[in-house]
Amino acid sequence: MMQRFVYHARGLDHIETGDPCQDAYLTARCGDAMVFGVSDGVGSRKHSERGSRVAVASAVLYVSNHLESGMADEDVRDVIRAGFAVAYHTVCDTARRAGEPARELDATLCVGVWDGKRLSWGQAGIRVWWPRSPRAST
Repeated sequence: MMQRFVYHARGLDHIETGDPCQDAYLTARCGDAMVFGVSDGVGSRKHSERGSRVAVASAVLYVSNHLESGMADEDVRDVIRAGFAVAYHTVCDTARRAGEPARELDATLCVGVWDGKRLSWGQAGIRVWWPRSPRAST
């Protein structure tokens, strides 16, 4: 059984400076599996709250749309990896459309899949210094 609960609050520094909470989360049901994403915005960046939201939404949507029942571990891993690449490119495109440097939307992203028997997850920095084709480590 997997339970989900969320506590979402701005830190003291953010309250003092008037900055928004820069974290984001999203879950999606995909058949018997639960896909989840959590993103932490980089506090030194101007719009990392937007980067967090875009990264987590695009990755969770991608992963939940590409999972299939009974996938092998390697295939689930590959779908999660591809979700990170989609998140990276979506964040860069969001910054471009807003006329912002992509680095201003930097975030750290975790994405996972729980199918009732196994947990597959990964973490990636959604940062402008990534090469064009980001690679996640195993």
